[in-house]
Amino acid sequence: MDARISTVFGALMALGVGSTAYGLYQFYSMFTMWPEEVRGDLRAGIKTKHQNDLNLSERYFFQRLTQLSHAWETAQTLPLACFSTEPHLEFSGIAVALAEVLEANDRPQPAYEVYSAALTRL
Repeated sequence: MDARISTVFGALMALGVGSTAYGLYQFYSMFTMWPEEVRGDLRAGIKTKHQNDLNLSERYFFQRLTQLSHAWETAQTLPLACFSTEPHLEFSGIAVALAEVLEANDRPQPAYEVYSAALTRL
C-alpha cells in the first residue's frame, strides 16, 4: 500500500514539475518572439493594460516614457524579417493589442487607424 502511494505521489510530482517548466518556457518564448527593439514597450504596455491603467498602457504602446521611440511605430519601421517564425502574426498581434487598449479607453477612431495600418502593411 505504501509503495502505491509513493508511486502516485512521485508521478504527480513529476507531472507538476513538468507542467511548471512547460509554462515557464511558453511565457519566456511569448515575450522573446518580438524584436528586441519593441519587447520592453510591449511588456510594459500589456502589463499596465492588465492592471486596468489604460492611459499608461496606451502611452507605452504609442510612446516610450523616454520619448525615444515607441512599440507600434518601431514595429512599423522594422522589416517583417526581423520578426521570428510568424512575422505577420506577430506584427498584427502588436496592432491588435494596441487597438484593444484604444477601444477599451473609448477611442475607436485611433483604434480603427491602427487596424487599418496593420492590414495595409500585411
